[in-house]
Amino acid sequence: MVNSIYYTFSTIPQVLAGAVALFGVFVLYKIQVINSQLIGLGDALLREVSPINDKGRIRKYKKILKDNFIYIERLQKAIYRKDIIGIKRWIYSIVDEVQKFDSTKTDVNLSNHGKRTVGNHKKQFELIEKYKKGLIITTICAITWSSLTILYTIIILPFTEKIKDCPNIYFIIGIMSLAVALFIMIIIIIISLSKTFKYEDFVTKTWQDYIDPIIEVRKKLNNSNESSLLKIMNSGQIDALQRLIEKVVKNVKNAHHIFDITSQLKNNNCDERIDDMIGELRGATYLINERHKNIEYHKETVDFTSMLNEKKCAIEMKFLRGPNFKNQKRVGTKLAYKFDPDPVKRNIKNKVENGYTQIYNFQTVHSDYQGIIIVVTNRLELDKSWFGEDIDKFRKQLETEKKVKIVILPDDNNIYQ
Repeated sequence: MVNSIYYTFSTIPQVLAGAVALFGVFVLYKIQVINSQLIGLGDALLREVSPINDKGRIRKYKKILKDNFIYIERLQKAIYRKDIIGIKRWIYSIVDEVQKFDSTKTDVNLSNHGKRTVGNHKKQFELIEKYKKGLIITTICAITWSSLTILYTIIILPFTEKIKDCPNIYFIIGIMSLAVALFIMIIIIIISLSKTFKYEDFVTKTWQDYIDPIIEVRKKLNNSNESSLLKIMNSGQIDALQRLIEKVVKNVKNAHHIFDITSQLKNNNCDERIDDMIGELRGATYLINERHKNIEYHKETVDFTSMLNEKKCAIEMKFLRGPNFKNQKRVGTKLAYKFDPDPVKRNIKNKVENGYTQIYNFQTVHSDYQGIIIVVTNRLELDKSWFGEDIDKFRKQLETEKKVKIVILPDDNNIYQ
């Protein structure tokens, strides 16, 4: 019995000493990785506000930071020295100056999106530094507990003869302390290995983060004063656009890809592509309101897939644009005109044909999906008050021909509702 007690309490400190040594090496390595990430954030901010090959941006931030442009030089020196405290100080200083800048009082154009892009570096730094501090605190706790366990076993060893008659309680304390120490270290290692820092971890994107890049590109293209989107941003409908974007982003998987259109915006098609995007947002809102589940946006194949009443749905969105009330025909020999629905019907049919092709191709691979085509429009005459019940008859006729569900979403005096 004495030998067993002695062997047990001499083995525990050896095991813990080896575990602490390995654990210490791992934690030191992890802290080095974290410090490299923090240095990388400083370098990323430096490239954002003072890129080597972009003299225009350098001049821009010189005007924004003014006398505090020296912060950039100090950040550069802190990065060179790998001074984490200095990097933190100058990142925070630069971000705070940019956030305070009021572009309305100068000729420097700094959008809210630009401010948030710079501000994200501070958020990233805060999150990573918080994780680093938590890792250090839990490491200290694990090492402290291990040290106390080792101390306890060393104190027990000289008294093995005296405790041979009642060893159970001492065994339990020693083994439990060993188990707790090892458990803490293992948990820290597992969490550290599984912890990765993604962009989404740092930033909670607002609705403006999605739409601002599109607005910035549209402003630089021809006839920006005729853009419906820019008019809306300067009107009372901006709140409706905000609600629309927030609702879709919250309820639709991969909804952020709906806004990936900046590279597609050219002078000859920019407003059409933006209208298509708005159509997809309005169509997605319709799906949400109709209680579709598992709505997912696709960049390829069909626009959306969803579940409705346990049935899989493949959905195509089509935007029907055009001037309002231009489809008129003369009545008799008099100078009188009335609304002619036939051209509008042809336009709708063309959109349905196009959407049906996409759904048909999708269904050849996924035959268990039912098709839905949603035609979104800004044409006021498609409202029943103008078009009459004839629009429903026409829609049902197309449904019978194509064997898909067809939805027509006309303008309701607020295209973004």
